[in-house]
Amino acid sequence: MSYKKYLLLVFVIPLFVLIPLGILLYIYDPFQIYHKPYFRETTFFNDMRMQDRGIIDHYEFDSFILGSSMFMGTSSTEATEKLGDNWINISLNGSRFNERAVILDYLFRHKKPKSILYTIDGLMLLSTLELDTTKFSYLYDDNPFNDFKTYFNAEFLLCALTFSHKKECVGEYTDIHRLTSLENSPETFKLFGGFQNWIQYHNDPRIKDIVNALSQIDALPPFQPINQTFDISPIANHINAHFIRFVQDNPQTQFHIIIPTYSRLSYRLAPPQNFYAWAQIMSWLIPYCEQFDNIKFYGFDHLDYADNIANYNDLYHYYHNLNSFHLDAIAQNAFILNAQNIVPYLRLMEQKIIQYDATPLFDMLKAAKAQNK
Repeated sequence: MSYKKYLLLVFVIPLFVLIPLGILLYIYDPFQIYHKPYFRETTFFNDMRMQDRGIIDHYEFDSFILGSSMFMGTSSTEATEKLGDNWINISLNGSRFNERAVILDYLFRHKKPKSILYTIDGLMLLSTLELDTTKFSYLYDDNPFNDFKTYFNAEFLLCALTFSHKKECVGEYTDIHRLTSLENSPETFKLFGGFQNWIQYHNDPRIKDIVNALSQIDALPPFQPINQTFDISPIANHINAHFIRFVQDNPQTQFHIIIPTYSRLSYRLAPPQNFYAWAQIMSWLIPYCEQFDNIKFYGFDHLDYADNIANYNDLYHYYHNLNSFHLDAIAQNAFILNAQNIVPYLRLMEQKIIQYDATPLFDMLKAAKAQNK
């Protein structure tokens, strides 16, 4: 084979396949990376790590809800009604700070948000763990060409070749404000409403280990206060790198930070060191951030809400009525944590953890055991 024929075979002929295919994928574009949908109804996926890019680029929102699963029940429509501006929820389920930083970096390069609603989750403050972002971060690097690799797989190629409108191909959600809604997962709700539901669905993986552990004991051990100083410098560096820098670099944007309210039971089942390490971090973080005029922290752990396990579908995830309450607090400028009240707040929280009465839970477990004999 001559050299010219070899070049024709290896380089030129494939172009006649790749170029039309690239054009087709660009037009089809189910994640709306390049544009809003052509020739089909506007639909979305609820894989927010992949979907956020299109929402940021092609829809006119000026305020953003970006948290973990703790914000999956926060309604952007309700946020717009209560807080003004034009809100959208782009939260990443199960996200760490470094994952959200990928989104924030892109967001601030391409938009000028008026407000950001953000969670600083207690469990994540106890670790500097970073999750791998390579599966989606390329969408946010401003290189339009590598974005095509999203679609270069058998699934999306087949979808594009048939220009399919199936939900597996283009997403099933038509309302951009419901992508993170808890109603997308009906199974979420069966564990709310009381510990009796945990017992009934005790094999559910979200609470199976908890119910089993409680079944092996007759009462919770006392919560033992400890007097220990922790080295929080790695955590401080971590939160600075992945969040606080955005506050510092964007004074035009107001940041509203929700501290998620975990159930009181979660603290009683965890080592006391977890609470005291978290409390030490909070005692540093909130006064430290008072140097910035564009950030407010909101805390609700001093309320009785966390005592009632009926408000939770596991140790940490609360019913969406608390998400609504968060928005009310922001609108009313209430429940704000600052350098003056953070220590009394944490002391009150400590007392509520110590005094938490789990007797009703054990009574229900005993009754269930007796009934099953």
